[in-house]
Amino acid sequence: MAEIQTPYVSEESIDRKQQRIKALRMERKQLNSENKSISVNLKILEQEYAESCSGTEKYPLKSLIDAIDRIKHQKDSIAKRLSLVKAELKKTELVHEHLLEQQTISRFSWNELFEAADMEIKRLVASCLVKKVTIRRGYDINVECSFAPN
Repeated sequence: MAEIQTPYVSEESIDRKQQRIKALRMERKQLNSENKSISVNLKILEQEYAESCSGTEKYPLKSLIDAIDRIKHQKDSIAKRLSLVKAELKKTELVHEHLLEQQTISRFSWNELFEAADMEIKRLVASCLVKKVTIRRGYDINVECSFAPN
């Protein structure tokens, strides 16, 4: 009986994904921190702008408007980068999880998995593989499979 082969997954490829996940998480943390800092600075500048508009001008309005625009641009840039990092992190985590599953599966042959399974699981697998069994006189057995054999 031919054994079903699963692709080989190297420890190196799993380690690379783990390192990438770690790097992306660090970058996400750094971007979140920068985003919070910029948000605080933006609130301060907006308060200064409001005070300047009401007559208690500490800084020229033009300078405040330019600084607010610059910080908003930085905030947008960080938000875009953060969304890209989050998307890449999610994708990389899914790939890493899949590689771990493939590695686990490749360590066992299907025969070993079937032999180690409970009787209920064996019945379930058999019911999925076998469509119909016909037994005639003289123990003539005909098994109709649910799939097309090679």
